[in-house]
Parts: sequence; C-alpha cells; structure tokens
Amino acid sequence: MVRNVDLPEIAVRTWRKQAGIDQGERPKLTADKRSECDQLRRETRRLGEDVDILKHAAAFFLELTHLLAHPIVSQGSQEGVPDGSPLEIPGGVPA
Repeated sequence: MVRNVDLPEIAVRTWRKQAGIDQGERPKLTADKRSECDQLRRETRRLGEDVDILKHAAAFFLELTHLLAHPIVSQGSQEGVPDGSPLEIPGGVPA
C-alpha cells in the first residue's frame, strides 16, 4: 500500500504508531494528552516568570516604602529643603 501512494514507509509507520497510542493500544501519551502537557508546561513557565516579576516589584515597593518612612532631612530646614548644611540619615549617620 505504501508504494502505491508514494509515501515514505517511515511516515506510515509513524502514523500507525501514533494511531495505536491514540486508541489506547500502546502505553504512551495520546496526541491530545501530549498537547495538554505542552500547554501546561508553557503556562507553568509563564506563571514562574510572573512570580519573579512580582517578587522584584515587592522588593522595589518595600524599599520605596522604607525610604518614604525615613526621609533624609536637612538639619537646618524643617521642610526638608537643604540650606547648605550636611544632610543626615535618621539614626545619626551623616550622608
């Protein structure tokens, strides 16, 4: 039959093998299950990337919140506008 249709024998063998798997005659993943696994792997990879982005964003906002809670203020100015005197970081460490 393969020679009459002019198909490579390996192609027909591969199709028959996959058909046996899809019909449950062989103990491997069906084409549908393989497709589902591929989709789930892509989704897992994307979710991992999302988690990494959220971790970086959380670290950024934590640092920003810390900086806003402890602003650097000039010694001589009550409004935080420098007046030429050295700035201090809360806790007594000069900038």
